[in-house]
Amino acid sequence: MPIESWRRKRTIKATGTKESHMKVLVTGHRGYLGSTLVRKLVRDGHDVVGLDRRADSSRCPLLRMDAVEAISRELGEFLASEESLETLSGFDAVIHLAAPEPDCGLATMFERDLSDTLRLALRACQAAVPRFIFASWANYRWNADDDFVCENGEIYVGTDHYRSKVRAELAICGLASSTFSPTVMRLPDVYGFGQNMHFRGFMNRLAATAYSLGKIPINSDGSGRHAVLHVEDAARAFGALLTARRDLVHREIFNVGRVRESLSLLEIGMALKAVLPGARIDAARLPAMDQCRHDVDFGRLSRHVPDALPTRHLRVGLSQLVQNLDSMPIRRPPARSPSRRTMPQIGYAQNLAG
Repeated sequence: MPIESWRRKRTIKATGTKESHMKVLVTGHRGYLGSTLVRKLVRDGHDVVGLDRRADSSRCPLLRMDAVEAISRELGEFLASEESLETLSGFDAVIHLAAPEPDCGLATMFERDLSDTLRLALRACQAAVPRFIFASWANYRWNADDDFVCENGEIYVGTDHYRSKVRAELAICGLASSTFSPTVMRLPDVYGFGQNMHFRGFMNRLAATAYSLGKIPINSDGSGRHAVLHVEDAARAFGALLTARRDLVHREIFNVGRVRESLSLLEIGMALKAVLPGARIDAARLPAMDQCRHDVDFGRLSRHVPDALPTRHLRVGLSQLVQNLDSMPIRRPPARSPSRRTMPQIGYAQNLAG
C-alpha cells in the first residue's frame, strides 16, 4: 500500500484539552510491546499506522498478522526518504518504541539507534506533530542510601544501551515548543502474556525457567527491589498519556509502574511459586548481596495522569502467563533430563523490555 494512503488531514489540533481520537504513528509496532499497544489504541478508537521493518509471519505461533496499516521499512530508511516529512505532517502523535536489543553488545547499533531517534524527533518537530512519546528504558544507579528514586535520580550509564537512552531523553526534551510536546516514559522490566512476546526480559525468562525446570533460581540474597510492569498495563499507560491534557505531559519524564510497589526478588519468587505450586525456589548457590535496594517512585505519574497507573497485580499477571505457556514452544523436560543440568541459571538481570 503506497504511503500516500496515510496522508490524511489531522482529526484534531494541538490544544490543551484532552483528546479522544488521534492519528498515531507507532514505530516498532510488530514487537512485544508494540503489538499490544497497537491493539489497545485501535480499541480506543485511534487511527493507527505502524512502522516496522520486521515481516509478518503466520507460521510462528508467537507472531500474528498486522491489525493496522503498516510502513514496512527501517526507521533510518524511512527518514532518509523525501516523503517522510510530508507523511509525518499527517499525524497527531508519534510513539517511538523501535530500538535494538539491549544486550546485542554492538556499540554501533546503539549509535545508529540514537541517531535515528533524534532524527525522528526532529522531523516530527519540523512537521508540527503535536505529541511525541519516547519509550525509554533508562535505569537508575544503584544506591543503598536512597529509599525511593524519582525521575531526577542519578541515571545508570554503564552500558551503550543506557547511555544512548539518556542522551536521547535530553535531546528530545530540548525540542519542546509551543507546537511540539515530547513525553518520556521510563519503563521497567515488561512481562506477561502477549502477542509477539519474547523471553529476553527478566520476568518472562524467570517464569519460563520455573515452568520448564520446576525451580526458581535466585542468585542473590533476594533483598533487592525490582520494578516490573505487565505489558497490558504498559500499553494502557501509553494510551492514557497520549490523550492527557498537554500541560500535564509537556516535556515531562515519567517512571511507569505501580505506586510504592517495587518488589524484592524473593517476593517475586514467592509470587511465581504461588502460581506454579510444583516449583521450588532454588538458592543453592552462595547468596550475593543484591545492590539494587531502592524503590522507584511513581508519584509523578499518579499526580499528573492517574489513569496511566497500572492496575494488574503481579500474581494475576504471572498466572495468566503461566496458563499460556503450554501454547508456546516451551515444554517441561522429563525427570532427570539432561536439559535440567545444561539449562543456564537465570537470576537477576537489569531492567529490560522489548
